[in-house]
Amino acid sequence: MLEELDVKNFALIDSAHIDLKNGFTVLSGETGAGKSILIGSLVFLLGGKSGMELIRSGCHEALVAGTFSVESQAARDWLSDRGIEIEENSIMLRRVIRDTGKTSSWIGSVPVTKADVVDFASYLVDIHGQHEQQSLMKISEHRRYLDIYAGITDEVSAFSDLYNQLVSKRRAMDHFYSTEAERKHKVEMLTFAVNEIDDARLKPNEDTELESEENRLASFEKLY
Repeated sequence: MLEELDVKNFALIDSAHIDLKNGFTVLSGETGAGKSILIGSLVFLLGGKSGMELIRSGCHEALVAGTFSVESQAARDWLSDRGIEIEENSIMLRRVIRDTGKTSSWIGSVPVTKADVVDFASYLVDIHGQHEQQSLMKISEHRRYLDIYAGITDEVSAFSDLYNQLVSKRRAMDHFYSTEAERKHKVEMLTFAVNEIDDARLKPNEDTELESEENRLASFEKLY
């Protein structure tokens, strides 16, 4: 759930702070009051399209930051997998666009890509507009909704942990076998090299003698 939203130099907004409380929240106002701009800033924060036209006139960058309570176990797992810590069950997302056209994003204090923001945001917010929705149209999210409806999220989480352990052990086993195969191949190559050296019956200083012979033969016509 979105707890706070801060917007600076975004479109027509100089600076705005919205503190949201538990329960149903409605943004109301006359046409042109800035409701769509606030929604647009939230869309931008969650990985939406960016452009320099979003920067307030006369400014060099626009910033949007939002604090979200993280209630979903899937969202917590997503953060944990990437080493991002949650503070007091909340996490802050920040996104900046500069007048160079470049954007930067952070989840907590960790810099992330736009793709990471979009992926994580699917656990936090659904935006429904004309022909516009996020996770409801993501096939990868449908199973999660079914699990929640069936009340088996804990069982699914436990199964996922076991499956991840199995995948990890399979990788370790594959690495062991590949390492053993590489070792055998290296032994064969080195054995072949040793046999070639033995068969050549090399003598001390033979390389110097051969080099002198090569130089002499190369000047054969001159010597003749």
